[in-house]
Amino acid sequence: MSSAAVIARQAPARSAKKLIEQIQGHIEDAGLEAGQLIGTQNELCERYQVSQTVFFQATRILMDRGMAELRQGSGGGLFVSDRSLAQCGQRVAKYFECIGIRFSDCEEVNRMLQELCMRLATGRLPLAAVDRIRAMEEALETADYYQRYYLLSRISQEFAEGSGNIVLAVLYRCITDVLLDFGVDEENDSFAAPQAMVVDLTVAMAEAVIAGRHEEAASFYARVRDALIDKNRIEEPCRIEGVRKHLMRDDIVRRALPDRLAALILRDIIDNGWTDGHHLGREDELLAQYNVSRATFRQAMALLQEYSIVETRRGPAGGILVRTPDFSLIQETALDMMVRRGASERDAWVVWEAMMMLALDRAWRLSPSSVIAACATAAARSTDDPLGAAAALTRSLVDLADLRMLEIFVRLVAEFSLRLSSGPRTADPAQTARLTGEMEHSLACDDLGRARAAFRDYLSITGITLRRD
Repeated sequence: MSSAAVIARQAPARSAKKLIEQIQGHIEDAGLEAGQLIGTQNELCERYQVSQTVFFQATRILMDRGMAELRQGSGGGLFVSDRSLAQCGQRVAKYFECIGIRFSDCEEVNRMLQELCMRLATGRLPLAAVDRIRAMEEALETADYYQRYYLLSRISQEFAEGSGNIVLAVLYRCITDVLLDFGVDEENDSFAAPQAMVVDLTVAMAEAVIAGRHEEAASFYARVRDALIDKNRIEEPCRIEGVRKHLMRDDIVRRALPDRLAALILRDIIDNGWTDGHHLGREDELLAQYNVSRATFRQAMALLQEYSIVETRRGPAGGILVRTPDFSLIQETALDMMVRRGASERDAWVVWEAMMMLALDRAWRLSPSSVIAACATAAARSTDDPLGAAAALTRSLVDLADLRMLEIFVRLVAEFSLRLSSGPRTADPAQTARLTGEMEHSLACDDLGRARAAFRDYLSITGITLRRD
């Protein structure tokens, strides 16, 4: 037995949580890179003195975090994962599902990011991206209903990747993975007939983006956007697991993998409106209810606990309790991806400005008087504390916009900017007071265009200020 194994045996993992920590520590200490073997199942169980049940609970979480992948068969074992953007998007999408995000929370944010992706990518896509887009355009011709849904989202993701803005690419990957969990049955979709039109417009837009024809690309995008808005006026799409609704049939769930069981339990929690502290039942009761093995159930519980969806309590009064999902988990996932891919403050700023413009537009539609009041408060406060006033104004607009997706993305970008910040900033009180006063006056005169121009200047002076106070 190796010395490393001897040391590990002196400190057995005993729990899935401890095993996760030890394997993560081993990956970092040994400098293992993507694709390298961490160990086989038998080797790791022996090294860390854990049962196969604990091993599978831990590896399922490591896979969910994008840290490792488990390969079966000859030459299999636990390998270091590439921690790709796709894995980041899937993990963040799971968090949004955990908090019960609705399609209406995503719709306007998606359009804003999509338009930004298209605009920034026009004329600057690398050849590899062009080849991938052309391959997807060809695949659209023979794709079925759900494959088209997927391919259309991935063409837009190529725009995001080709935009050169890493913050935008990360956030857009997250939101497209969320939207892939929504849809309607092809048989019941009253919008199914015009889908071919949307495909044709998207292909035409993609070709304009590739060719660098800015006005033409924007025109085609506007037509796609308007068609999708019309669709969403017809019906709020239902959530279907990865547009593969058949996987959730009861007969399949009974013999499903733990992640499908976790998805079913989560759906029950959301559909029934169970909140923090609700008692789901004891383990034996839930085993009977869902008709699964103890090993499968505990792996599913490990996944749900990873997102703080449930808590397991021991003792006579114990059982499985509902908890509030933990935002910090996906925050670290998204921010780590931005940092590792080399996102800049400029990347954050471009996305921040677009999101704040959406917040202003949406807040103005919902509550004009509240927006005017927020601008007046910021103008009065700017003389003494311009950055504090900016933080309060941006927070007010995000709150008034009433979009959970926007709120969460704003928090992510603000946190990322804070981590890159080299020190305290300053802003000219006279300029900030003048611009917020101009916003207030313009809005009072119902001149949103002039207010948006003043707000853009205001943002450039105050920067990303959401976390100021």
